Amino acid sequence: MLFRELMMNVCDSINEMAFERKLVINRIRGLENQINEHLIKILMFDDEINFNKHFNDIENWLYQIQDFDVNKKGNKLKEKDYFKLLFVEPISDNTNVNYVNKKLKRSLKKYSTLKHIRTSSEVVYDMYQIHKIIANALSNDEIEDKMNNLKNIIH
Repeated sequence: MLFRELMMNVCDSINEMAFERKLVINRIRGLENQINEHLIKILMFDDEINFNKHFNDIENWLYQIQDFDVNKKGNKLKEKDYFKLLFVEPISDNTNVNYVNKKLKRSLKKYSTLKHIRTSSEVVYDMYQIHKIIANALSNDEIEDKMNNLKNIIH
């Protein structure tokens, strides 16, 4: 009887961890679109008026993601998982430049008078680099430390 109870507890723990991980992944997927849309706006357009607002929005969403733990011990996802969720799945699976162009079409009405400071290809390249930094920072609980660096890289 003791062995059976022990095995049931182990199975319950495994199921609980898998459930928590799945919840975290779904929450990140829920924030990915806003993060990437704002990144595209600040990378593509010369918009001094809205730059800080967009950057602060991204920063707040990243703080939310950093607060997600995959278990009660406070463990985080791995760096490769954050990168996959924020960059690879939405952007690489969408032929990179097409993803950026699709997002830009939505923004062009509001930003039609602003100067473009990067091409779509350059935006994809920069997003790749930025998401590498973000993924590393999230996996190490270092978003606060990395945000000033990111702001200088982007701006």
